[in-house]
Amino acid sequence: MTTLQATTTYPALVGRLISESRRARNLKQEQLAEFVGVNQPAWSKIERGESVLTIEQLAMIAPALGQTPGSLLAQADRAVKHAQEQGVRVEWRRVPPTGSNTMALLGAAALGAIIGAILMASAVGTARNAEAERDG
Repeated sequence: MTTLQATTTYPALVGRLISESRRARNLKQEQLAEFVGVNQPAWSKIERGESVLTIEQLAMIAPALGQTPGSLLAQADRAVKHAQEQGVRVEWRRVPPTGSNTMALLGAAALGAIIGAILMASAVGTARNAEAERDG
């Protein structure tokens, strides 16, 4: 009997984090796409994890999202850990190997829930740190 395992990719997690951060700042895909020199359809593929973000692009967009490249990648690492704790396998490549019928790619809603939990935890941690500094 074959069992399905929920699977996502690291580029999909990073793309979803960027998408959520972009929306939180009321930015449009077109704005970030223009900023890094690609068209909106190409940027959409980056946010869906179908195309890989370059280091240069990450460095260019991070300030527009109010973050550093390192903080975005740290969030992605936390998202990987959270996903794995939920039983989701994370593939490091953009496209999982073909021929495997033992995985089911996570849909946008499920991936969004994982990223939402990470962003919420990050916001709570930031608020606690600010409170501790103020009281400290």
